[in-house]
Formats: sequence, C-alpha cells, structure tokens
Amino acid sequence: MKATRSADRSQRGSSGYTLVEAMVSSAVLLLIVSAVLTCHVTGLRFNLAIQSHIQNVQTAREALSCMSEEVQSANSLQVGTGTATLFVPAGATNLQVGNALRIYPTTNTAQFIYYYYDAGTSNLDKIPLSGTNIVTLATAITNSTVFSLRNFAGTVLTNTQNNAALNVSLQMSIVSPFAGVSAGYQANAQMTRRNIL
Repeated sequence: MKATRSADRSQRGSSGYTLVEAMVSSAVLLLIVSAVLTCHVTGLRFNLAIQSHIQNVQTAREALSCMSEEVQSANSLQVGTGTATLFVPAGATNLQVGNALRIYPTTNTAQFIYYYYDAGTSNLDKIPLSGTNIVTLATAITNSTVFSLRNFAGTVLTNTQNNAALNVSLQMSIVSPFAGVSAGYQANAQMTRRNIL
C-alpha cells in the first residue's frame, strides 16, 4: 500500500505545476512584458519628439527651395518691412534688412513676387506674381528679421548693390502636440541672382 501511494505522488508531481512554480513563472513573464512595453512606449515618445524637428526641417527646405529659384531668375530684389497690404523698402542709406522681400522677375516694377513675415501668425507668407491669394510657406517662425542683403564677405549692406547676396534666416520652433516637446530649428541660406548686370 505504501508503494502505491508514493507512486501516485511521483506521477502526480511530474504531470502538473505547483502553485509556487506557477507564481514564479507568472512573475518572470510579467517582468518581460513590462520591459518590452517600457521600451515600446519610450520609442513612441522619442518618435513624437523627433516628428516636430523633422517637420521644421522639411518646411524650411521647401520654403528656401522655392525662394531660391525665384531669386536666381530675378531681375532685381528689394528688402524692407511690410505686411500683406503694405511694403516699405529699406532706405538707400539704411541697413538692407527686414521682414519683407520683393522679387522683380522683369524690369516692370509693377509685377513682383512678395514674401513677408507675418508677426501676428508667425508665418512666412508669399503672394505670387500677379496674385492676390496668400500662400503660407512656413509656420512657427520666431525671428522677425528674415531677409537681409549682404556683400561677398557677409556684411549687411547699407545700399542696394547690384551684386548683393540675399540672406534668408528662418528660426522655427514647433511644439509637438503629443509629447509637449518643443523642437527648434534654424536654416540660413544665401542666394544671388544669376543675371547680375
């Protein structure tokens, strides 16, 4: 009789898990799952933080690319201050800096492409040639002086030289709506006209 009881115990022990074994394996599984979830959540937060930086870079690249083509094919440029309805060119003896730029594709000064920084919306806007609709090129701009005319050495000019290089500086800060992280980005570009007279 004793032999049959010990045989029953040995068969029973090998066919199932004890409560302690089940609890230990559950705890190990819980640790593994929580480590994987922590890594996944951290990766998602990092991705959201990077998205605003990527958006800044893409916005600046698109705005500067379009502007560069127009400046290179322009007949003349004029920097000043302005809004959607008003443009005041920088004076002949003043620093050639401002928040607005007029690009004249031909010698006709009544036709121009107009870029300006709107302080109310923090946008870089464009009014196309012979157009009235406003196109927003970049958002979340933080600097008010976007345009300047410089000489070959990088010094800001006090007059409109024919061989001036246009310097465009875009400083942007976009806050990610999900992560609450602000990503700053600065893009500087210098461009000049191809047909310098």
